Amino acid sequence: VIADIRYIGARRLRDWATARRGVFERWQQVARETSTGFSASIPSSSPKDQRIALGVIRQWLAEAPGLITTIEGGNEPDMPYAVALGATLEDTAKLQHEVYAAGKGAGVLVAQMSVGFGWKPPLYEGNYKSFGKPPADLGNAHVYLQHHMTPSALLSRAGELAAYSVNGKPISVTEFGAFKTLRLPTTTINAFMHIEPFAAAVLKQDSLYVYALYDDLSGVSGFFNEDGKPRDFAHYWHHTAQLLSDTAGKELPARDVPVTFSSDQLPKSAA
Repeated sequence: VIADIRYIGARRLRDWATARRGVFERWQQVARETSTGFSASIPSSSPKDQRIALGVIRQWLAEAPGLITTIEGGNEPDMPYAVALGATLEDTAKLQHEVYAAGKGAGVLVAQMSVGFGWKPPLYEGNYKSFGKPPADLGNAHVYLQHHMTPSALLSRAGELAAYSVNGKPISVTEFGAFKTLRLPTTTINAFMHIEPFAAAVLKQDSLYVYALYDDLSGVSGFFNEDGKPRDFAHYWHHTAQLLSDTAGKELPARDVPVTFSSDQLPKSAA
C-alpha cells in the first residue's frame, strides 16, 4: 500500500474512521512513511455507528495531532444501505454540528456531510439541497464519470451543488471515480482520470480524492486492479506528480533524448 501511494504521488489520503483493532496504528504508519495526512470520514452507517466513528476521530485527534487534516461529515446517509440501518439526512445534519465542533476544537478543517441519492428530473440536483446548511468549512461533492459529460462539466456541476450547503465556501471533491458498470472504453477512463485533477485546479476546488486506490466491491476502477497492477492513469499520475513536484528537474532520472534535424527543415528566415 505504501509503495503504491508513493507511486501515484498522493499528498492527501481519505479513509473511514473505525474502531477496528490496528487501524489507528496503520494510519500512523502510512502517514509517516508517505508524508501525508488523512481526511477522516464518518462512514455510511447507522446513527449509532456514525457517533461511534466521531468518538474515534476525537480520540485520534487528541492522540496523534497532524494525522487527521480534515474531518468529513456523514458519508451518503441517503443511500439505501445507510437508510436500511436507520440513517437519515436530518439526523446526520444534526450530527454535523458535533463534527464541526470536534474539528474546530482540534484546529482542523471540516467538510460538509455528503449525499449520493435523489437524482430526479427536471433539475437532477440530488439531495444536496435537502439537509439544510449545518456548519462546515468545505462543501463536499462526490463525482463519478458519466457517458454524456466531461470531467470539467461534472466537477463544475457538483461543485455548484455542494457549495449551496456552505454558502459558497470552497469545495472538496472527496470522491471522484469511474464505475465499471458504465462500460466506458478504457482509453476514455484513462483520459478522464488524467484530466480531472487539472479541471479541479482550474475550478479552484480545494482538494480532490480519487476513489479508489484499488478495485473494491463498489465496482470502481481503482488506480490498481484486482491483481495489484497499475492502470494507465496510475502511470499518468506518477509522472505528472514527478513533474509538478520537481519543476527544475533536479530529481528526475537522466535520459538521453536523440534529436535529429537539418537546416533544410528550418524556416528560411532562420536558415
